[in-house]
Amino acid sequence: TMLYTVQASDFAGGKLKVRFDTKDPVQGTIEFDASVTCTNTNSYTNINNGAPVQESDKLRFEAILPAADKVVENWYINDVKQEYETDSSMRYTVKASDFKSGKIKIGVTFK
Repeated sequence: TMLYTVQASDFAGGKLKVRFDTKDPVQGTIEFDASVTCTNTNSYTNINNGAPVQESDKLRFEAILPAADKVVENWYINDVKQEYETDSSMRYTVKASDFKSGKIKIGVTFK
């Protein structure tokens, strides 16, 4: 989405021309272990470990707690700790820059 305020100088011959360029989304796979489930919130479909995903997909990860007395300590994307992500679920929008060798790795730790 782009917001722009039209100005009189934008008109040429009484017309305003608007154009945009498109590109194919970067694609790859998502990896996570058995302590995590994943849903694509664009399509509300379950995503399996190793499934294809693409740039701009909106994903929701849910931790499967190993015991009643355990909570999520941290979520990780490609082994990078996600600040302030300590809930049992994490929402994530796939970014092209997050693909490493065609994959994105999601992890979770418990305490």
